[in-house]
Amino acid sequence: GMGLIGQAVAERAEALRMSVQWWGPRPKDVQWPRAATLLELARGADILVVACKADDDNRGLIDAEVIAALGSSGLLVNVARGSVVDTAALVGALQSGAIGGAGLDIIEGDGAALTHMDNVVMTPHLAGNTLEAGAAKDALTLAILIDFFASREIMNRVV
Repeated sequence: GMGLIGQAVAERAEALRMSVQWWGPRPKDVQWPRAATLLELARGADILVVACKADDDNRGLIDAEVIAALGSSGLLVNVARGSVVDTAALVGALQSGAIGGAGLDIIEGDGAALTHMDNVVMTPHLAGNTLEAGAAKDALTLAILIDFFASREIMNRVV
């Protein structure tokens, strides 16, 4: 995807002299070229970064065919949601060497098969833990506490 996260990744990749392409279901007015299909993007990629919303349309979007298209030296990086990647297909491709490796900020399901692989790096869904995100969370918490102690309606209240 080429939303705010995809654009931030693209800017950083360009700073590292990487060539950037993207794919999404709808064209966007961005400076990077859009591949005709996800498979075309995966075939031409050394690294495929997944940054899209998790909805029914994207469940299993990164399937065995897309993973195979990356090839034995390709890397898959998922900073979206676990449901976007077919975990079983990814495990099989990593075990067989059909894909070079994976960087996973989140997975769907157990993930036990991935934890001891030398070609996998996993984090506990920390991609969104930036200084800016921390400051925004702190500000929201403070606003909620101020409203609570002033006996005002609390934003984001769950009832």
